[in-house]
Amino acid sequence: MPNPTTQQRFDQLAQATAALIESSSQQNHKLDALIQSSSQQNHKLDALTDKIDALTDQIGHLTEGFTELKEMIERQVAAAERQEATAERQAAAAERQAATAERQERNIDRLVGIVDRLLQDRTA
Repeated sequence: MPNPTTQQRFDQLAQATAALIESSSQQNHKLDALIQSSSQQNHKLDALTDKIDALTDQIGHLTEGFTELKEMIERQVAAAERQEATAERQAAAAERQAATAERQERNIDRLVGIVDRLLQDRTA
């Protein structure tokens, strides 16, 4: 095999350099596309982060609202329990008053009977 001449080596080197430049150019285009895609993904991630932050804030407000609602319900339950106890005391008092009224009615009936007998005895 003959030794390649300097010109042939130079031509081979030029072809290899051209191929390397072409390959480098293609890799640069791929890298640019990857950078652009990464940038788009970063924008999407930023938007998603903003939405998560907004949701977190809303969940905080919702939690505060639930806490306030829970406290209000607890106060209403306590008030209802106090009202129930008051109603039970009033019902017991009403029963005692009814028993007292019945006793008073019987006593009045007896007194009326006594007065009637006294009046009959006087007129007789």
